[in-house]
Amino acid sequence: MLSRPAALKDWLLAFAAGLSLLLGSASSAPAEASPPAGRTASLPPPLEVLAHSFRAGSPALLRTLLPGEEKIRVSSPSLGLKTGYYSGDQVYFLFQDIFRFRKTHTFHFVRGAEGPPDTRRLIAVVLWTYRKGSSRDFTVEISFDLVRREGDWCIREIREIL
Repeated sequence: MLSRPAALKDWLLAFAAGLSLLLGSASSAPAEASPPAGRTASLPPPLEVLAHSFRAGSPALLRTLLPGEEKIRVSSPSLGLKTGYYSGDQVYFLFQDIFRFRKTHTFHFVRGAEGPPDTRRLIAVVLWTYRKGSSRDFTVEISFDLVRREGDWCIREIREIL
């Protein structure tokens, strides 16, 4: 169970990310020539949430992408995740542990970050470089399979590419 300060911090981070996405989509200002620091140019909203979550080290930001009733297939030996089907809550707690011991150095999309606005499925591949404590950098290539159901995006699969 999370302590109150940790739970409040996670909630505030999730709220700030959601507000950022909402304000960004509601803005009528012309597009910027280069994205703000920590933001990737023209990512679809669910991928923007993934990027924010990993860069901030916050599983709370992933909550909006974790389905309530469906299971998510997860497989990543490098991160210590056994292959299997997990509930959204289980994935949240897995990433809570992952982010507790790892600090993101870089997180960038290498494939699948672009797609038509009306797409119902996104498969994006990322390179995540992180550090555990004061160790050397580690890099893992991860595929995220996301689907849109009833207007909401959810993660269907998280798989390390070996």
